[in-house]
Amino acid sequence: MLLIDEPTSALSAECAASVMTTLDRVRAEHGVTVVVVTQDASVVRSICDDVALLESGKVVEHGKVLDLAIDPDSRIASSLLPTVRRTTAADGAFDRVAEVLLVGFAAVGSLLPEVGTRFGVRAEVISGGFTRLGDTPVARSLIGFTGDRIDAALEWLRRAGVPIRVAPSVSQKVLVA
Repeated sequence: MLLIDEPTSALSAECAASVMTTLDRVRAEHGVTVVVVTQDASVVRSICDDVALLESGKVVEHGKVLDLAIDPDSRIASSLLPTVRRTTAADGAFDRVAEVLLVGFAAVGSLLPEVGTRFGVRAEVISGGFTRLGDTPVARSLIGFTGDRIDAALEWLRRAGVPIRVAPSVSQKVLVA
């Protein structure tokens, strides 16, 4: 087991990338368990399979990085995933607005275009972004939907395993599932 405290702290981007590559290679080639203490979300995104959040010396959240990524209440996920921003302009432009999390190559590349073709709805990215958790691509986006079959489209996405939080109007404070 290898314990490392803040391996990329105070390093240039190039040096930090080199350290991360080396740690990942040591882990893969030698089967060494690497325990990393860090406040840098990019370190967690690039090499961690499991993660724990410590607060005042106590574990307040832990689990597999990808499992936590799809948990809408995860504090860890909120620090690892792209931020979605909501504006009042989005409410008027779309019939429905939802936060959508796409995980994996197939989901990121094909599910939103397919939902448009399959259900005749328009799905437009309002905000959000793309990242990688290890080797897995993840897109977290606020999507504006327009069309008559939005409910069927959202249900199809849910059945495909896509975490979705439908957003009420901006004047309301709570997101509902």
